[in-house]
Amino acid sequence: MNGIIILNKPAGFTSLDAVAKLRGILKERRIGHAGTLDPQATGVLVVLVGNAARCSGILPNDDKVYEAECVFGIETDTEDIWGKVLKEESVKASAEEIKSAIESFTGTYLQTPPMYSAKKVQGRKLYELARQGIEVERKACAVTIHEITDVHVSEEEGVRASFTVHVSSGTYIRSLIRDIAASIGEKAVMTALKRTLQGIFPLSAAHSFSEIEEAVKAGNLSDILIPTERVFETYPCATVLPDYEARFLNGNKLLPEMVASGTSGLMEDGARFRIHLTDGSFKAVYEVKEGVLTPYKMFL
Repeated sequence: MNGIIILNKPAGFTSLDAVAKLRGILKERRIGHAGTLDPQATGVLVVLVGNAARCSGILPNDDKVYEAECVFGIETDTEDIWGKVLKEESVKASAEEIKSAIESFTGTYLQTPPMYSAKKVQGRKLYELARQGIEVERKACAVTIHEITDVHVSEEEGVRASFTVHVSSGTYIRSLIRDIAASIGEKAVMTALKRTLQGIFPLSAAHSFSEIEEAVKAGNLSDILIPTERVFETYPCATVLPDYEARFLNGNKLLPEMVASGTSGLMEDGARFRIHLTDGSFKAVYEVKEGVLTPYKMFL
């Protein structure tokens, strides 16, 4: 059982909870995920099954799109509405000023991750430290906000806003909301979050736990299990010549003349290729180093 399942994660599950539940449904031990979703967030969770678990951390396109909602005038320890309230204050900015601030917050900037996050500092997850009342200095990381659209601001039941945002991997939407508010001298926390796209996988391709369970019972899991190779479809494909297949399957380097096709004119250092056997099966991603194809990730 090798491949990718797009889960429509419901609220109330951590990403690890979701993986554990799928491990029980699929009866497969080797399962991971590509990109954590907050427990109260919903939407696309890319689940990596079997040898696809080796894709974790190396997806060539890991941009994400979210639909987010927030409320102004509140600060919490988790940067979302489910945390401990630290401060409440009246909102001085007008609805138009808030809308303008949200729409203008695009480009690359240094974002400090929240304490309640899965990011690790000295080998420990930040949320583990936060639960012990320990706050540590976090290194700000460069993130890119590609686009913000569909911005709406309402002054009913408090000052609230919603928007759709396309971001680079590693962006925390809670922290983005915090930073947008701070740019106009305000406080704000996230109240809802839905991931509608991760990389090439849209929400329309996602399945609920019950749909996945039904597919397993009906013996139709292959209908929703996406081939591992799909993740790397932007990489050109090369086929190992029969005389060198044993060498390749042992994880050895390959010279350009050892593959039948796909590398012509593309052998620049850093270039990556999907590697097939002559039967057409996908087995690895190789990377060019000093003119030689070198194993990057094997999927045997």
